[in-house]
Amino acid sequence: MPLLEIQDLTMSFGGLKALDRVSLTVEEGSIVSLIGPNGAGKTTVFNLLSGVYNPAGGRILFQDRPLQGQKMWRIARRGIGRTFQNIRLFQSLTAQENVRISLTASLRYSVLGSIFLLPSSRTAEERFNDKALETLALVGLEDRAQSISASLTYGQQRRLELARALALEPKLLLLDEPSAGMPTHETAELMETVRGLRDQGITIFLVEHDMKMVMGVSDKVIVLDNGVKIAEGQPQEVRSNPGVIKAYLGEEDL
Repeated sequence: MPLLEIQDLTMSFGGLKALDRVSLTVEEGSIVSLIGPNGAGKTTVFNLLSGVYNPAGGRILFQDRPLQGQKMWRIARRGIGRTFQNIRLFQSLTAQENVRISLTASLRYSVLGSIFLLPSSRTAEERFNDKALETLALVGLEDRAQSISASLTYGQQRRLELARALALEPKLLLLDEPSAGMPTHETAELMETVRGLRDQGITIFLVEHDMKMVMGVSDKVIVLDNGVKIAEGQPQEVRSNPGVIKAYLGEEDL
């Protein structure tokens, strides 16, 4: 049974059909990449999965239960985490504090306990500090925990964004252009990180333009063009698909 199943997903904006009866599956424990030219509908799929939009038609099943129409916070609690194309960090806070913010929804101690520093409150504080450090270690940022986010390199900020998504231990992680703007060596490091997350049991659904990364980490690749799925399969067979080559005509990285 797939962890995620999309059935005939349709979405329109005004008179423009962004997705036209798209169906796909993401198997548990896999890395699946969703690719396509700009405007193909990739980010629309992610926005529907994370509750930003409600679909005009079709079904989204996560762990065999309907997902469409639910609030963003409820989707997150069900086990879906997400990063965004644009970095969304608190630039004046440390890396550890940024990750802690993602954990606050799970805090269970009382306001009075926090004010008067009761033992239960101190224990919770220590637990969340430790959890933030453990999460930073997953993305190789444990040595930058006390660094102000604005002082991190672009690639490190991307990794911190990833750590924030990982903080609540998602079952499915949606990565939206995670290597955008990264130099080659940092993209290679990110690929190792993504593989490591998969090996720890996190299922990855990836939207990415860097074809070296897509071909290097994916178990399956799905291709959209103008809101329609035009190909699906293992990386090498998708890479040689005539329809995919045509959709990417002029893009040298494929």
